[in-house]
Amino acid sequence: MAPGSAPPDAEASTWRERNPDRPVNPSSGTGSSGTSTSRIQSAAQRASAKIRAGVTKIKKDALNKDLRDLKLDIEDRVKEVAKRHSAKVLLIKKLLNLRFAYTKTRKVNLANAKLHRKAAEMNEGLSRGQRHKRADIQSALKEDPKYQDTSPEFEAELLRDLEEFRELNQTAPRVSNAACALDASLQVEKIQQELEHLHERTGTASLLLLARNSRMDTVVPSLVDTAGAKDFIPEMMGVGPGELLHEFDDWSVRKTMTAKKKSKAGTLQAEIKFD
Repeated sequence: MAPGSAPPDAEASTWRERNPDRPVNPSSGTGSSGTSTSRIQSAAQRASAKIRAGVTKIKKDALNKDLRDLKLDIEDRVKEVAKRHSAKVLLIKKLLNLRFAYTKTRKVNLANAKLHRKAAEMNEGLSRGQRHKRADIQSALKEDPKYQDTSPEFEAELLRDLEEFRELNQTAPRVSNAACALDASLQVEKIQQELEHLHERTGTASLLLLARNSRMDTVVPSLVDTAGAKDFIPEMMGVGPGELLHEFDDWSVRKTMTAKKKSKAGTLQAEIKFD
């Protein structure tokens, strides 16, 4: 094994690396080839980075726990203020700037498909800061005869490309742990908003737990509830919401590790039997 390389049974550090057979979600921090632009580290630098990572892991775990507790505390306080002033929870969150922007997915249409293809042509090989603005791309699109009198076949190709691009963005693994953590945080906020809207419309109560897939992940485990549903946890399970979230996160990580060990054992048995 080469110096500085990870052992064969080492756990991959990102969701993308744990799913090598799936397409990669594009990242603004990568070049056109999808590889990192940071320089290659020496063996000594990698060893130093590994030591630093080990030292900071305890601090990171403590921070994640505090963030989980803080999130639960904020939710409780927001609901208390909303109840005291007979206001909706969503209004209080908006005033506190805790509400993230939410937009519904637009249906794929030909105008968007043409703009997507033209943007890809003009921005090919450019970094995020060098890419053309939307207005410039729209102007160039109007002047490009290729996109004026388009055939049904070309239009179908454009629509298909945009659909595949959207599907890639929606389902392909994120390229880094930071991207995974940001994506998870934004989606949890959107889901919470939808569940609160659902409660307002139908009176339903909801309880959602979100946990990591691996100990290497930096996603912050989250608990979302509506209509006081998290009170179910201490009343019926005898533990606090924060404790349950911690146990669920630990269970999810251990489950992934167990499944990985079983998979390796099965592969090894098959190889032995074949030999």
